[in-house]
Amino acid sequence: MHLVSTYLPPTATSHAVKCNLGEDLLVVARINRLDVYKLLPNGLELSSSLELLSRVAALHEVSPDSGPGALLVITDHPDCTALIVEFSVKEQKLVVQSSHRLTSSIKRPLAGCTVCAVSADRRYAAVALYLGSMNIFSFGRKNGGIILEMKSESPISELLLSSFAFVPNPTSGEVTIALLYRTHSDEMKLSFKTIDEDTLDVSRDGHIVDMMKHAFQRLIPISSRGEGLLVIGDERIVYHGTQKKDRKQKSPIEGRRKSDLKQREAHILTEWQYSDITGYGVIDGERTLISDKYGKLVMIVIDKEKEGIQAHLLGEASSASCIAYINAGVIFLGSETGDSQLVQITSSGSLEVVDTYPNTAPIIDATLADIDNSGDPIVVTCSGEGKTGSLRIIRTGANIEELASIGDTKGVTRVFLLKDGTESDSYLLLSYPQETKIVNIKDGHTYSEVPENDFAGLVRDSTTLVAANLEVEYSHLAIQATRIAVNLINMQTGEQCNRWPGDIVAACIHGDMICVGLHDNSLLLLHVDQDRKLLKDGKQAQFGSQISVVSMRSDSTGKSNIFLGFWQKHVVQILNTDTLERMAEIEVPHVPLSIVPWEHDFPVVHRFHLLVGTGNGHVVTMRLRSKGSSFDIGERRLIYLGERPVHLQKYVDQGKENVIATGKRAVILSRSNRSVVQHHINIKDIEAVLPFNTPRFSNTLMFKLPSSLLLARIGKLEKIKIDSVPLGYDVPVSITYHSETHAFALGCVRREPSRDEAYDATTSSFKLLDATTFEHLNSYSVPSTEEITKVCVTSLGINDGDISSKYIAVGTAVWGEDEPEPTKGRILLFTAVNTQSTFIATRNASAPILNLMLEQEITGAVVSMCGLGDAYLAVIVNTILVVYQLTKKAATNELQLKPVDQWIHNYMLSSLVVNGSDIIIGDTFQSVTLLHWTGSELKLVSKDYETVNSLNATLDDTHVIQSNVDNNLFSYKNEEDGIQPSGRYHFGEVISCLVPGSVSTNAARGGDKALAVPKHLLFTSGGRISVISKCDDERAMKLHNIQRNIGAAFKSDHYDVLSWRAPHTSIKTFSDDIPQASGFIDGDLLLRFLELESDSPLVKKILNGTKRAERLDMEYGELREFIEELQTTQY
Repeated sequence: MHLVSTYLPPTATSHAVKCNLGEDLLVVARINRLDVYKLLPNGLELSSSLELLSRVAALHEVSPDSGPGALLVITDHPDCTALIVEFSVKEQKLVVQSSHRLTSSIKRPLAGCTVCAVSADRRYAAVALYLGSMNIFSFGRKNGGIILEMKSESPISELLLSSFAFVPNPTSGEVTIALLYRTHSDEMKLSFKTIDEDTLDVSRDGHIVDMMKHAFQRLIPISSRGEGLLVIGDERIVYHGTQKKDRKQKSPIEGRRKSDLKQREAHILTEWQYSDITGYGVIDGERTLISDKYGKLVMIVIDKEKEGIQAHLLGEASSASCIAYINAGVIFLGSETGDSQLVQITSSGSLEVVDTYPNTAPIIDATLADIDNSGDPIVVTCSGEGKTGSLRIIRTGANIEELASIGDTKGVTRVFLLKDGTESDSYLLLSYPQETKIVNIKDGHTYSEVPENDFAGLVRDSTTLVAANLEVEYSHLAIQATRIAVNLINMQTGEQCNRWPGDIVAACIHGDMICVGLHDNSLLLLHVDQDRKLLKDGKQAQFGSQISVVSMRSDSTGKSNIFLGFWQKHVVQILNTDTLERMAEIEVPHVPLSIVPWEHDFPVVHRFHLLVGTGNGHVVTMRLRSKGSSFDIGERRLIYLGERPVHLQKYVDQGKENVIATGKRAVILSRSNRSVVQHHINIKDIEAVLPFNTPRFSNTLMFKLPSSLLLARIGKLEKIKIDSVPLGYDVPVSITYHSETHAFALGCVRREPSRDEAYDATTSSFKLLDATTFEHLNSYSVPSTEEITKVCVTSLGINDGDISSKYIAVGTAVWGEDEPEPTKGRILLFTAVNTQSTFIATRNASAPILNLMLEQEITGAVVSMCGLGDAYLAVIVNTILVVYQLTKKAATNELQLKPVDQWIHNYMLSSLVVNGSDIIIGDTFQSVTLLHWTGSELKLVSKDYETVNSLNATLDDTHVIQSNVDNNLFSYKNEEDGIQPSGRYHFGEVISCLVPGSVSTNAARGGDKALAVPKHLLFTSGGRISVISKCDDERAMKLHNIQRNIGAAFKSDHYDVLSWRAPHTSIKTFSDDIPQASGFIDGDLLLRFLELESDSPLVKKILNGTKRAERLDMEYGELREFIEELQTTQY
C-alpha cells in the first residue's frame, strides 16, 4: 500500500479575475485550487483557498444584475463540470453553491480552444468542451444567491474552434457570439451567430468573415466602439466591428434564415512585432494588456479619433497566462512558466514589480541533494520556460536570516539573558558544568566578560539552572537559581539582595514567584517581597519521585497552575498554585525535560495547548481545557525530532506566540486552522534557543550551538522555503548532483526570439553550478543543431575489476532537417576535479576543472541514461536500451564506450530507472518492463502487457511505480518471478518526473517503525510536488477503512474523492471496469480530518461509517493522533 501526499501544492497560475463577490477580491486559479486575495492598499493578502478535484479550465465572474456576483468555474477533462461558487463574507471563504456535470462519454474532446466565454453583462456564458457542441447558460438570482437559470446544448458546424467570445453591447439587443475556427482546408474563418434568449439555442446560420490563412488564436471582446472584437494572431491584430442595418429581432430557428448581421468588416489592423501571445487582460473599453511568451507586456489602445490600433511596450515581466487589472495602474500577472507578479504602471509608463509569488512550474526534471551532510536533502527542480529558466531550491524550513556569531562558547551548557531595568537585554549569562560567567552586551559591538568585583551578587562557582528578570514592573530585579541557592540580584548595581539556600534540582520563574524542585522530592514556592526585596517561603508539597522540570502558567483571570515532570515516572502533573493540589496527571512516552503552556491566538481563559519535550526526542502536544478543579485533555500529537532530549522555548513573532523545539533537529511550531504546524530550521546542532533583543539586534533569536552562539531572525513562517536561481533564457532540462565537487551539473536549452528567422534561435549547453552559492563554475556548449537531453553522474571502470572513476555523462540529440526523429546523438563524458586538495564551499573556492574525456557519436537521441553498477552505463537511444562499458582503443589508447548488450523494442521508450542490477523501462505506447543485468547481458524478467501509455517510472527494493499519459499512477510488486500489478490511482495532473528518495532522514521520520516510509517524490508540470510513501501491510486495511469513511463523509455533488481517484483512461481496457482506486491512499483526503473539531457532525459519520461493518474502532483523539503522526513521518 502506498500513501500519496502533497509536499508542495501547485504553484502555476492559469486564471485570475478581479471580482465583486460581496467584497472586492482577486481570485486566482492554480491547477485545482482557487486562492482568494483581499485587495489592500499595500498589496494582496491571501484570505482563503478552495480545493477542487479537477483542473480549472475556465474562471469567470457572472451575475444577472448589478448585485454581488459569483464565480463560474469550468473544470477540465475527464470530469467536466460547471460550478457556481460564491463567497461567504461571514466565513471569509468560497462555497460551492451548485454543480452541473458536462461530461460526455461519446463525444470527442475539443483541444486547443477557449473553454468558456461570458457576455459583457455577465448574464450569459458559453462553454465548448467537445467537437461540434456548445453549452449556453443563463443566470438568475434566487434567495439572494446566483443560480444557473437555464442551460441549453446546441450543435455547431464550426468543428475546429480556436476561440469564441460574446460580441459586447450589440445595438440590436440580440445576444451574439463570434466563433473563430479553422476549416478542413486550413483557412481561418470568423463566424457571427445569434442566441435565442428564450431557448438559448445557437443559430445554425451566421455571417462569416474570411480570415484567409493567417494564424489567429484568440478573440477579445471590446466595448468601446459598439460591437467589436480584437482578433489576435501570430503576426497581426485585427479589430472587427459591425455596421447594423436591420435591428428587427428574430428567432434563430425560424426558417433557418440568413443572419441579420450585416457587413462585419475588419476596420483596423496592426502588425504584431513580438512573440507568441500567452495571455491578455482588459483594462477598459479602449485598453487591453497582452503578454507574449518571453514576458513582453504590451498595451493595445484603440484610438477612436484616428481609427487605429497603437501598441505600447510597457516593459518585461513574467510571461503571463492571465492578466487581471486591479486599480490605479496595479496589475496582477499570473504565470504558468514563471513567477506570478503584482506590477505597477508608473507615471512614466514603465513597469515596477510590487510583489512576487514564487512558481516552480513547469518542473521538467528534479534531483535530491544532501549538500551539507545533514541527512535532510534539498529538492532542486529544473523549472521555467522562455526567458524564465531557473533552478528552484526547495527546503522544508523556515526563512532564517543569520546576523552574527559569538564564538568560543565551547563547554557552555545553558544560556540566559538579563535586563538592567530597560527594555533591551543587557547581560548574557553563560552556565558551565561547574561555574557561571556573565558578559556585558550593552555596547552592541563588543561583548566582554564582567569582572567578579563589578557584579558581586552573581554566584559564579556553580552551574546556573535558570536565570531571568522578574516579570513585574521592577524588572531590574533578577533571579539566579543554582544547585545550592536561589539568589535575588539587583541588575543595576550588581549586588545580591537576598539569598535562599537549598539543594535544588529544578526551578521556574513566573511573575514574582519562584517554583523550586528540591533533591528530597519536594516542591517549594518562593515569593519576592517588593519592598524589602526578600525571598519568602511559601507553600510546600512532597512527591514520590524527583522533579525533572517545572513550569507555570497564569490565565487572564489571574488563576495559575504549576506543571511538573518527574525522572522516575513518565508523567506530567498539573497543580493548583494556591493549594498545590493535583488537578490532572498526563502520561508521556519518556522523561519530561521541558514543558511549555501555549496560549491560543485569541486567548480563551480556560483553553490552551500544553507542549512537553521528552528525553528520547519527542514533542508531545495536547489541548487542555480547564474545568474547575480538573482539566479535560484533548487530542494529543507526537512529533519526533531524533534521539536527543528536546528543549522548548516560546517567542513572539508579529504578536503571535510560536514555540521552537530543539532536539537532533529543530522545528518552529505555529498554529494554523486549530492545528500545530511544523516549520523546519535548517541550522545544524541547535541545543537551545532564546529571544534576544538589543538596540543593534532587535527582535532576534539566539541559537546555542556546540561551540558558538548564533544570532538570527526568523522570516515569514512557511511550511516550505523556495529559493530561485534565475538562468534567464537558459532553461534547464536535466540535473544531477556531483558530490565530489559539491556542484550541480545541468543541461540547458536556450531559445531566444529571432526577428529575422521564422523560428526562435536555439542553442544548448552543459553547466556546473556551486551547490551552496549557485555560482557558475564551468560550462560546455554544443553545436546549434544539437540539444542536451540528459545529464547524470556515473562510476565507470575501464576494465572489469578496475577502480571506478566518477564521470558526468551528458547525452544529446542532433536534429536534422525534416527528420521525424533524431538519427544522431552523442554521449559526452566529463571529469570534474577540484583545484584544491580539500574543497571548501565558499565564494572564494577555486572552480573545478572540467575535462572532456570522451565524445562518442550514437545512432539516435539519448532519451535517458544512468549508471549500472560501478562499471557500466545504461542508455536509451530512441527505441533501444544499450549497455556500454568504458574501454580503451588498442591503436590510440583513447577512451571509448563499447556496447556490451542491447534490448531492442518496437515502440518509443520513455523512462529508465536502475536499482542495483534491476532495470525498469517505461514504454510510451505500452507499459513497464523489468530487465535484469547479469554483468554481461540483459535478461527479460517480466513485462506488464496492459496498454497504459507509460510516461514515467521509478523503482525501489519492493515496488515499481509508473505514471501514464492519462495522469494515473500504477504500482507493481517486484517479486522473484517478476512484477505483479498491485495498485492503480488517478492522480489528476501531468506527472513530469518521478524521483526515488525522501526529503527527510530516516531517523527524523521515526525510523523503520514509522507509519509511512517515504520512497519517492512526484513532480508535475503545474509545480506540485507529492511524496509517495510505503505503508506496511498490517496498516493497509486500517488506512483503507479510514479513507473510505472520510471520503464518504466529505462527499458532495462536486467533491467525490473516491470516485475521482478511480483510474481514468482514454483507451478502452479492462481498467474501465475497476470501480475505485486500489493500492494507493489519498493522504490529502486523510488530512481533511484535522480540520474537524470533536463535536463536528462529520466526525460521527467518519467514526461510525455508513453501516455497522464500516465502524472504526477508534475515538476522535486516537484517529487524530494517528493521522497527525502519519503526516509527520512523511516530511
